[in-house]
Amino acid sequence: MTRRPAARRLRVGLIGTGVGVRTYLPGFAATGRADVVAIAGSSPARSREVAAATAVPTAHGDFRALCADQDLDLICVTSPNEFHYEHFAAAAASGRPVVVEKPAAVDARDLRRFLRVPLAPGQQVFVDHQLRFNPYLRRLRACLAGGEIGRPYQLRIHQQGVGQLAAGVPWAWQFDEARGGGVRLAMGSHLVDLAGYLLGVDAWQRVTGSVDPVVAVRRDGAGGSHRVTADSAFSAMLANPDATALVSASAAAAGESLLDVDVLGTAGEAHFSLRDKLRIFGADGAVRVPVPEGVEPAEAANRVSVFKSSFTCFARALTAALLDGDAAAVADASMLADQESLLGTLDAILDSARVLSASPQPTGSTR
Repeated sequence: MTRRPAARRLRVGLIGTGVGVRTYLPGFAATGRADVVAIAGSSPARSREVAAATAVPTAHGDFRALCADQDLDLICVTSPNEFHYEHFAAAAASGRPVVVEKPAAVDARDLRRFLRVPLAPGQQVFVDHQLRFNPYLRRLRACLAGGEIGRPYQLRIHQQGVGQLAAGVPWAWQFDEARGGGVRLAMGSHLVDLAGYLLGVDAWQRVTGSVDPVVAVRRDGAGGSHRVTADSAFSAMLANPDATALVSASAAAAGESLLDVDVLGTAGEAHFSLRDKLRIFGADGAVRVPVPEGVEPAEAANRVSVFKSSFTCFARALTAALLDGDAAAVADASMLADQESLLGTLDAILDSARVLSASPQPTGSTR
């Protein structure tokens, strides 16, 4: 009897042991066709510790060793923001496809370094904006593009989490603007990208915004105090002549985690939420509740975060593109060059917030 050769599987290497382990590793595993086979953390000991805990076969001493590993098909840069450039440059030099965790760079000026890194012919660099691959949000985009609610004139996106409200949350790089911290970058990069993706907008003509640290001082493990320089909440208005997007996020809420997307159109409206999923309302009062193909059962039942389930969909698309040559699978992916407009918008939000904070404060009146 002739044994059939084993089906080809995508071999993935991770640089970083945070979001890469929490989201990328289970996402690739869920495809059934991809495996994280190598990992590099902040030290050889950290690499070995995480590899042992997650059953990843190879623990590399550092990111350079991982990038030199010839057994990899894809390298994912999932390290903290301040290390993205160094890690990306090494991954790009390998000639293999690369995924960079969002935001690729901390601002548009910093991105210029990334764009100058030489790439091999045909080498692809993806940025992890996985919400583009969520089936509900893809169906919402098709609804808007197809005119199902007329011209979409106002989009509202709000995300919130509960991790940063307590004063006892210890100081970390996420609270330091100089190290790429802040919700504007962490959450805002997803939400601003999603606004443009849903509406088909590449650039916004007017951007205003505000940021707030919420808790002004954090203590480290040794009891030292640090002034928080990055935001735990932000709000922004993005405007073009035919549509306005209102985008906000907070990592310092007190209630439940939310991701709400509301679109008002000239012939109806559409809403997505974690609780009710997608609903489309017509001007005639009709309500549709579409259930698109590809929805993860765990997401439908809210047993997993929308970002994790969306990454599984992105991982499936990457696997199809890289194993099967299916370029259409990643046609909607965010690429490195797309970050220029996104980071320009995020920069404009911060610039607007700084102008606002420097303006004279209204005195108000009492009666």
